[in-house]
Amino acid sequence: MSSSNSDRGSTPIFVPAFESSGPATKPDPRRNAEPPAPIPYRSNYDGPSAPVDIPPLPQSLMTVEDIGGMHFVRIDVPAVRERQAYALTEPLCDLADRTNGKLTLDLSKVAAFSCAWINALIAVSKRCKGKGGNLVLAGVSTPCEQMLRQMGLHKQFTIVRAAA
Repeated sequence: MSSSNSDRGSTPIFVPAFESSGPATKPDPRRNAEPPAPIPYRSNYDGPSAPVDIPPLPQSLMTVEDIGGMHFVRIDVPAVRERQAYALTEPLCDLADRTNGKLTLDLSKVAAFSCAWINALIAVSKRCKGKGGNLVLAGVSTPCEQMLRQMGLHKQFTIVRAAA
């Protein structure tokens, strides 16, 4: 005789992961016998949302001036982190291409930066050298200059100290 599903009812049965329908086995002590917490279903899910605590990027991250054929770029943010570095890298590399590698960055407003900014500076410096020019970092604070020197990056670009 066969039994139908309606005889069993509609209650789901939880079977812990260490049980099997085959030969008897010992439970695995590494596994937790508790079922995983259910993941809530969001029917109107539109994809990931931006974290609330991250403010939008400012309208202007840099200001460019042409003085005597040399392009001066002032970075207008107090901290250059991953988002700012990502947003600045391509425009700075494009500017290095257009100016034949003659580029000066004024970092006097930058108090802190991440490794992403260092990578961006290296990319811009390589682009400048590839065009026959040089990247000059002006207005670098003493702590930032010391960090760049400790990393050996003072050989990658020219560093001009901030006025005391």
